[in-house]
Amino acid sequence: MKIQNLAFLFLLFMCQSFAQTPDYGLYIRTFPLFKEYTSMPLEDGKAFEWKGKEFAIDFQVYVRNENVFGSICRLITDKQENIGLMFGNDDNSRRRPMLVIGNEVYFIEKDIKTDKWLPVRLTINPEKNTVTLHFDGKEISASSQKIAVAKSASVFFGSCPLHGYTRDAVSVNLKEISVLRNQQEIRRWTMMFHNGNTTYDELEQRPATAQNSEWLIDKRISWNPTGMLSFSKRPSITFDANSGSFYAACDNRNLYKYHCSDNTTDTIRVKGGEYIATPTNQLMYIPQEKTLLAYNIDEQLFATFNFSTRQWESKRSPLHEQSYSDNTTNYNPADSTFVSFGGYRQYRYNNELILGHPWKPDTPFQRFPLDSIVPRYSSTSVIVDDTLYIFGGRGCPSGRQELSPHNYYDFYAIDLRTRHTRKLWEVKTPPGQEDFLPRNNMVYNPENQCFYFFCNEAEGVLRQIDKHRAHFEDVSLPLEKLADAQCVYTNLYFSPRQQKLYLASIYTNSEDRYILKVYEMNYPPIIVKNVAYVERKSLKKSDGNYGMVILSVCLFLLIAGSGIYCCHRRKLRKKNMMRETSLSELATDSASAPPIETVEATEEITKTGIYLLGTFRVIDKSGEDITSLFTPTMKQLLVLLILHTGGRKTGISGQKMIQLLWSDKIEESAKNSRNVYLSKMRNLLDKIGNMQLSGNQSAWSIEFGEKTCCDYQEALNLFQSPKRLREQDIQLLKVLLHGVILPDMDAEWTEPFKSSFTDSTINLLCEWLESDQWADDIKLKMTDLLFQYDPVNEVAMRAKCHILYRQGKKGPAKVVFDKFCKEYVEYLGSNYKYLFNEIVR
Repeated sequence: MKIQNLAFLFLLFMCQSFAQTPDYGLYIRTFPLFKEYTSMPLEDGKAFEWKGKEFAIDFQVYVRNENVFGSICRLITDKQENIGLMFGNDDNSRRRPMLVIGNEVYFIEKDIKTDKWLPVRLTINPEKNTVTLHFDGKEISASSQKIAVAKSASVFFGSCPLHGYTRDAVSVNLKEISVLRNQQEIRRWTMMFHNGNTTYDELEQRPATAQNSEWLIDKRISWNPTGMLSFSKRPSITFDANSGSFYAACDNRNLYKYHCSDNTTDTIRVKGGEYIATPTNQLMYIPQEKTLLAYNIDEQLFATFNFSTRQWESKRSPLHEQSYSDNTTNYNPADSTFVSFGGYRQYRYNNELILGHPWKPDTPFQRFPLDSIVPRYSSTSVIVDDTLYIFGGRGCPSGRQELSPHNYYDFYAIDLRTRHTRKLWEVKTPPGQEDFLPRNNMVYNPENQCFYFFCNEAEGVLRQIDKHRAHFEDVSLPLEKLADAQCVYTNLYFSPRQQKLYLASIYTNSEDRYILKVYEMNYPPIIVKNVAYVERKSLKKSDGNYGMVILSVCLFLLIAGSGIYCCHRRKLRKKNMMRETSLSELATDSASAPPIETVEATEEITKTGIYLLGTFRVIDKSGEDITSLFTPTMKQLLVLLILHTGGRKTGISGQKMIQLLWSDKIEESAKNSRNVYLSKMRNLLDKIGNMQLSGNQSAWSIEFGEKTCCDYQEALNLFQSPKRLREQDIQLLKVLLHGVILPDMDAEWTEPFKSSFTDSTINLLCEWLESDQWADDIKLKMTDLLFQYDPVNEVAMRAKCHILYRQGKKGPAKVVFDKFCKEYVEYLGSNYKYLFNEIVR
């Protein structure tokens, strides 16, 4: 309990340290955008019946400063009476929240807080003829006969589109809208996911469609323009990650420093020296030296800028304009070298790795042809721990421009100490995507072990890859097109201090001007498809799976430093300790068991153990979640040991362990790393409890005692049981409903284990879905899980459509079918052969 209190105080401190920023929900557009007011009726204006019982609307509101006047929420009854929450002036001209019933207003004596999420509940009690408004901890109630004669109401947020009502609306953001009847939740719109203008409720997939919508979550996947500079000549640009500033230079006269934080530009008058860079962007900022470095590969020249004297310092001036272009460059702080790969020069592509020594101007450049990589230009690269990672480009084996060049989508790792080159993976054509070229430099995310690069598809998209598998994920929406302009240069940058990604693009326009546009995005970015609407199963708010859906996105937001999520994360984490699975009390004799009515069976995930299904987590012997103690390497080592111990496996050898986890180290260093991590692992396993790490060089394994568990091993044992009893089937389903195995780990060595487990799960769930031994609500949970493993599983689609259609939910059934057909085309490249009516007949 003390630990929980300390954690809460820490998160409270974090909330005070960072500004609270809304990250998901609906942005209500209001004054002065008269023609673009936002209006959102729930269920397209369909009335909710009160059924003579207590009826409530519960939501969270974030008040912005633009227009703190007008309506937030209106309920229009079947008698055309108006009940709602508005902001207005009281008799003392103070802005206050007020409850409105017809023409009567009731003020809450409380100042309106802005830039903070506030809880709101509007409750109607037909039995008592009362309306109660709870707003930010205060409440007010009023009686009215208008409640007695009404039986239902339509709900509108933002501007009310109905005739006879003012369009004035408060500038707010909305999220987490719930509708309750007799204190039972019947609808829930989290507002985290949307499909165009429409968001769907989590319980019945009912729509709420907004007019003039703007979704906050889209800002997490959109490039936000911060500033623009214009030049008469094409500039070279670079970025200082510490200050969050861009430098631009065109000639010997001026140097420009653009500050992203306040959109201001300083002009530095250059007093002398020779600026050796040419228009193909040969400029970089060296943070270790706090200086600018210009370079000329043709003539092997470097020049640094002395900020004290405001002069360029170089050995000599270039004799010719550089012809080398479209290479990818980095600075390696480990040995203070300039690193270049590939590029284009005099109608030829090359595959040279070039190393230069800026601080040793008399040392000639070193050139190493990387024969295992096809000559190319327009690759993207980044240096991580003395390894140069290179992705993609355009070229051909001969290096000759005239001999049919094409795009490459391959990923390489080059050891800069030995020049040893490894191909990590390659695809011939990105599946489902057009050809694209990456741009200049990648950004590496060590926490998620992935890489981000910007490419030229659809005006420009940020994409994510990793080194373990050939897989692309979009992590931004396309960049908006700049009218009457052509892009000539783009690069991606990261500022750890600001926790932002920056994109700088240089355009040329019809007036022969060069435009530098700078964009920003919060770090780390979110995978676009994770915030698009997908149909989700009905869940209660206390359901751990509901918490997992929210947590999956909130973890991204937490890393970005959002204060509100520092608080919210603690709440969600507490929810995740309870995972409710709606299962049946089944008869032991399955042959005679009729279809079952479901009951609620609560399983607490406070049991000591390690969980690999769904989100990876570890619970110690006192019931505390200690997942955060496992660094990425410790997590990989633990998973490696469990996978090689589960089922009938006997462990993993020390040598194999090195090959999988420390292959980048020399033998002695790798052995030391392995021994150190095994020692740390023993200490962590002691915290968990009744577990033991045992073995020697021939085989290492993990043994679980009676009071500890591992859901993966439990599922394996149940899978391999020759004759499972009914109770064992129930337990196996409970375990499987934790989620997909290791969804956040893509290491190549996990694939055989994940593939085998996935096949067993899919086969079993398909068998269960085609039987009559489970109730419909449980089968719906099975279909949701099946879709996580296999988005084009026809058995799951047919079962879910049949069940929903039979329950009268024809719209949601059609949504399931349409989504399946879309996924079918994307995965298999052809249209699904059956129609919806053929599936549900």
